Amino acid sequence: SMWWEVNGYDCPEFRGGRVAEQALTDTLYGDPPLIFPVGGQRGGGSGADITVTSFEHTLEDPLCRRAAERAVAVARFHGRVGSEEMVSHRFLTEDGGVQESVFAGGARVIANFRPVPYQPGSGRTVGPGECLIE
Repeated sequence: SMWWEVNGYDCPEFRGGRVAEQALTDTLYGDPPLIFPVGGQRGGGSGADITVTSFEHTLEDPLCRRAAERAVAVARFHGRVGSEEMVSHRFLTEDGGVQESVFAGGARVIANFRPVPYQPGSGRTVGPGECLIE
């Protein structure tokens, strides 16, 4: 997985909180999602002088709610491909903003990290911050 405890989809305090980007990355790689609504992070010091920064979120928090909604979709896809080999990964746009992964079982993901829609053909559109799963 790309993320650890304090980098959760719902935790902007420690380099997380980028729900769309993190969910797209996990879907593209077949990784499980990470939301971590309560926790702490060592802030510095050693021994008895260690400082810990705590954080807590609930589903009442709009960021946490968005994170949980995206995490469900990512978890479903992970359940489908999590034990499969990724057999192909490529950039579909020169800027790297649209990427595609293909898994051994045939699942294909197109992830759009760009702020504009992407049209892969056949009349389909992948919106900004969204992915297409086939």
